[in-house]
Amino acid sequence: MAQCTTAHDGPPCIIRFFLSPPFACLIRAPSPKFRAGVVGCENAVDSIRPYVLCAIEAFGAQRCMFASNFPVDKPFSSYDAVFNAFKPITKDFSARGQRALFHDNSERVCRL
Repeated sequence: MAQCTTAHDGPPCIIRFFLSPPFACLIRAPSPKFRAGVVGCENAVDSIRPYVLCAIEAFGAQRCMFASNFPVDKPFSSYDAVFNAFKPITKDFSARGQRALFHDNSERVCRL
C-alpha cells in the first residue's frame, strides 16, 4: 500500500483515499501520472499542501506535473495565482525536481 510520510493537515477522508488500495495500485503501475491543479484563492497553498506533497511522495517528482484549467478558471483566479500556489510547497525541492514538476514532465507527457 502507498505510504505518505509527509505530515498531513487535510481532511482525513482525502488522505485515506491517497493511501487506499485502489490509489496504491495506480502508484505502482508504471504509466499513470498525477496532474495537480488548483483554483487560486488566498489560502490555496495551505489547503492543497498535504495533497500535493502526498501525491508527489507517492508518484515521485518524475511522474507529477502542475497544471491549470485556464481559461475555464479565469473567473476564480489568475493564471499566476494558480502556479504561484505551488511555489512555496516545492521551495525545498531540488532544482531538478522543481523543473520536472513545473515544466519537464508536462513537456514530456504532452509531447510539446
